[in-house]
Amino acid sequence: MGVEKMKRSINNNNFNNKSNVKIWIVRGASVVLLWTCVVQLSALGGGGDPSMVLSSTTNSNNNNNGGGAGADSVVNSVKLLPTVPARVLPPKRVYKNNGYLMISCNGGLNQMRSAICDMVAIARYLNVTLIVPELDKTSFWADPSEFEDIFDVDHFMTSLRDEVRILKQLPVRLKKRVELGIVHTMAPISWSNISYYHNQILPLIQRHKVLHLNRTDARLANSGHPLDLQKLRCRVNFSALRFTSQIEELGRRVVNLLRQNGPFLVLHLRYEMDMLAFSGCTQGCNDEEVEELTRMRYAYPWWKEKIINSDLKRKDGLCPLTPEETALALRALDIDSDIQIYIAAGEIYGGERRMASLATSYPKLVRKETLLGPDDLGFFQNHSSQMAALDYLVSLESDIFVPTFDGNMAKVVEGHRRYLGFKKTILLDRKLLVELIDKYTSKSLSWDEFSTAVKEAHAQRMGNPTKRLIIPDRPKEEDYFYANPEECLQPSDDEPILPLIQRHKVLHLNRTDARLANSGHPLDLQKLRCRVNFSALRFTSQIEELGRRVVNLLRQNGPFLVLHLRYEMDMLAFSGCTQGCNDEEVEELTRMRYAYPWWKEKIINSDLKRKDGLCPLTPEETALALRALDIDSDIQIYIAAGEIYGGERRMASLATSYPKLVRKETLLGPDDLGFFQNHSSQMAALDYLVSLESDIFVPTFDGNMAKVVEGHRRYLGFKKTILLDRKLLVELIDKYTSKSLSWDEFSTAVKEAHAQRMGNPTKRLIIPDRPKEEDYFYANPEECLQPSDDEPVNIMQ
Repeated sequence: MGVEKMKRSINNNNFNNKSNVKIWIVRGASVVLLWTCVVQLSALGGGGDPSMVLSSTTNSNNNNNGGGAGADSVVNSVKLLPTVPARVLPPKRVYKNNGYLMISCNGGLNQMRSAICDMVAIARYLNVTLIVPELDKTSFWADPSEFEDIFDVDHFMTSLRDEVRILKQLPVRLKKRVELGIVHTMAPISWSNISYYHNQILPLIQRHKVLHLNRTDARLANSGHPLDLQKLRCRVNFSALRFTSQIEELGRRVVNLLRQNGPFLVLHLRYEMDMLAFSGCTQGCNDEEVEELTRMRYAYPWWKEKIINSDLKRKDGLCPLTPEETALALRALDIDSDIQIYIAAGEIYGGERRMASLATSYPKLVRKETLLGPDDLGFFQNHSSQMAALDYLVSLESDIFVPTFDGNMAKVVEGHRRYLGFKKTILLDRKLLVELIDKYTSKSLSWDEFSTAVKEAHAQRMGNPTKRLIIPDRPKEEDYFYANPEECLQPSDDEPILPLIQRHKVLHLNRTDARLANSGHPLDLQKLRCRVNFSALRFTSQIEELGRRVVNLLRQNGPFLVLHLRYEMDMLAFSGCTQGCNDEEVEELTRMRYAYPWWKEKIINSDLKRKDGLCPLTPEETALALRALDIDSDIQIYIAAGEIYGGERRMASLATSYPKLVRKETLLGPDDLGFFQNHSSQMAALDYLVSLESDIFVPTFDGNMAKVVEGHRRYLGFKKTILLDRKLLVELIDKYTSKSLSWDEFSTAVKEAHAQRMGNPTKRLIIPDRPKEEDYFYANPEECLQPSDDEPVNIMQ
């Protein structure tokens, strides 16, 4: 496949070589001249923004189909990306190239996806150059898509350049070999360890210069490799293999449409005709359908198994669940009948007749075809892999993912959801389920007995952290690496640390955020945490001195309030909160979110998140909240934050209500702050000190600074800290702005809701089984605070 494609390409490019050379010389000279002008203009303009140039060159993807179109795309990207931080490419890895590896993937999208991850790891280990993979176009799905039609090819190449060299095509000097058919082609042995590639494959590459692997499915073992190789497989899967912007954008649209109506479950209902024909599973099919499926199975000679006992296979748990069996399983698991269920699948065999039971139990069934119009999906018609990519994105973002068969998509999505924080994935035990279903339908079990048995069997099958089953001599029977890439996941809580230190003498912890529970420790340990926080961690004398100066300058003009206005660009991009932003800003924030692969949540419904109180308050919302709380309009307000996104336009409402807005940049001169430039943590330290000393502290989002300052102010005597109830506030603000509430009603409701949210002494909420949902220790370290009197403490005076 790949060889023939390259031959055609070479034959088309061999004519009129002299003219082509002249054209390229002219183009090359023009590029040099253009870059010279850009550099000179940048110098004359005082530097300019490097992100403008970098964005225009790295994000153009494959739009350069013609000179004019390519130039326009560059100009447009420069206009749209003036403030997005420059994308920092990893440094190129320098190594002696042992040759070139061409690969032709086989199978469906997710089988090819995992194979690409394997081949990148192999190319890296062998120190060879990888040619961008060719995708399968001849299997059952007959999808003509090229790699760049599904994946962002430029991102794939550049994001891995510190590991392996990747080219779109072979160098010119080797093309002649392909043209003449002098290319060694082979299929590597399945489930091989890396030593096989080093001992058997590398010598072939070195001898032939180019090696073409024409089968790539499951050619690398699940386990037994160096840790770096396993982590590289994950890096390719979770970061480098990014879908095209067109697919990503449509995925976002589908998720947003679903989120508008609440939580949703994705059901990967693998009950399409090809699956049933291949597997020989015919449960619930009539005689005509059984005959049709059998004919189809015999029509594909590479489907090796022809004579299949459907009943026996089903009892062994080797058949996909039918829609009817799936409905019973979901009901038994107490899945809410009102939840939206997105069907991630092709056409269900048997159509509405087979879907009737599921639709009766769960009437809110939707598909991409019901959510999107023909114009949206027109480009995807007859491109099954691109359709599968869309389903993949929606599956990742779902509240619950339920596959009815453990095929490639089910496994790869399962592993990706583990990587995203062990998102709920119900792994149905098909063998046990069909046994229980048969007993229930034959009335050997009551509904309650059936439901209880199903729930008990699946209690530990929800995508929880678990060890991957390894069977060295039987790799096909062990757990699939991409379904549970535990080498790349955060370690589970039961991993003992002290024995590791004793064994290795030195242990390096490379992540330290929230690694110790909030509660349940000896009192001495809790008090030591406080002692470190409130006494041992003192800022440098330079930072302390500057903090005192800022506080003194503020005190000269009376009391002051510190507003931790968490409305910077990075916060909005990370959280996906875009309330009040225009279309260009929403697009800019989305691009920034996708530029950072370690920000795991990509597709976000801003409106829903805001209503749940998960967004920082906007400057406009903050102004209304402060006014409603009767904060004096004449008070000084120190903005403890970075650059506010949207600048003066977004700050106008707050500045009108509270004209005495100040920042460290307005209180101190350039000489004072010069040392702090490009040192955001030192700037944050300065804001921390001012926040501690303020008369009132008001955070608009409960991030780390807000929580730690809150706790420190409690330690200093329960200094007034207004903890805004964002969920209630946005509800009240929306009612007020829609004129459902008068100002007096709005103000009264806000004051009543916050009467006990002023940093008063309170018990820390403890939820033993859900530490992420309980109160943060450092926000209320009650073990270290002075005990309050029995009488209520009034700190409002």
